[in-house]
Amino acid sequence: MTTASDRDSIELSSYIRAGDMVTWGQAAAEPSALIEILMAQRRQLGGIRCFIGITSSEAITADCADHIEFSSFTGGHGSARSLSDRGLLRIHPVPYSSVPRLLSHGESKVDVLLLQLARTAEDGVFSISAAQDYLIAALSSARVVIGQVNARAAATHGDRTIAASELAAIIEVDDPIPSSKPQPPSTVDRAIAAEVASWVEDFSTLQIGIGRIPDAVLELLRDRNDLSIHSGLFSEAMATLVTSGAVSNAHKGRDHGASVASFLHGGQDLLDFAHANPSVQLRRIEYVYDPAVLASLPRFVAVNSALEVDVTGQVNAESVAGRYVGTVGGAGDFLRAAAHSDGGVPIIALPSATRTGSRIVAALDGPTSTARCDVGVIVTEHGSADLRGLPIRERIERMIAIAHPDHRDALADQAQGLRT
Repeated sequence: MTTASDRDSIELSSYIRAGDMVTWGQAAAEPSALIEILMAQRRQLGGIRCFIGITSSEAITADCADHIEFSSFTGGHGSARSLSDRGLLRIHPVPYSSVPRLLSHGESKVDVLLLQLARTAEDGVFSISAAQDYLIAALSSARVVIGQVNARAAATHGDRTIAASELAAIIEVDDPIPSSKPQPPSTVDRAIAAEVASWVEDFSTLQIGIGRIPDAVLELLRDRNDLSIHSGLFSEAMATLVTSGAVSNAHKGRDHGASVASFLHGGQDLLDFAHANPSVQLRRIEYVYDPAVLASLPRFVAVNSALEVDVTGQVNAESVAGRYVGTVGGAGDFLRAAAHSDGGVPIIALPSATRTGSRIVAALDGPTSTARCDVGVIVTEHGSADLRGLPIRERIERMIAIAHPDHRDALADQAQGLRT
């Protein structure tokens, strides 16, 4: 194993071959220094492929596509969105639960894995820090693993640690943790959040994403009792909810006393909260999204977003204005589980309209990311449409009632042929 304290002294051509697939952690798990080195040395590597997730790295630019082919499960976040806008990102239309298999089998099998690591109390053993998600599957297939040991990274509790003997090389850094904070919620966001929060009772288990509406929802739940968290990610707003005393993780039937997620999404404050904290458990996707695990969670409330929803309840989360941006995500897995959970509620929350038109539509502009049979409650700032157990005609009526008033008459006319 090679150890480098000077990031300029590592030559990645010693480890990476032409044609290799390279990946790394996302969000707070991004090994920023290694990414910068990889992008800077790309011309010496003979042409490689990189699989990226949620990334805020400024080193990943359109110029890097001269020697790197980029792919992802999403084109909607940070640098991935910038690449996607320029047609430089291959997007896999797969649910998030399928990403581990994608990276451990077939064409996209990982050859080289870059990890951000934190030291643990055990000499020669490192925490994989801010993510386990698809990194554990990538570890199983990678020929080479290179570690970035960051003095600011959190040593978290998770499925897996990594020994120094498993690493081909290590660089030592003391770098800021990548972070992106959502804008403050708007009046519309807060109205949606209040409606969503009304569906969350004491003793519920929560799954919720990132952004202004999720953060506003979590802020409104601080007066609840004995909530639990089992979610794709763990955010700063979730940490605040835990600190408020609303979360005990005592009534979900597994992982007693611990919030479970596959990665951390936030900055240094979140990592400081998660460091050596057994009440935050990071687990691999294969566990967090396991249908049997999800089915066991009582009062499971799953809150997910959409680009648009049609009047029968079909959800498009992948295409906007005719442009494919990906992000099938985990909504299908979580919503289906919530629908079968005892006391569970599957929720899709979105604003009723944009500046250019309605987000409640008669026909989707893109693919059906979540089928109407897996959708339960649709929430906008105008109320909730509980579609569970309803035939098409009643679904249409309830959906039009929560559409923006300016678009309701047009929707009613457009939906005439759908009423059966």
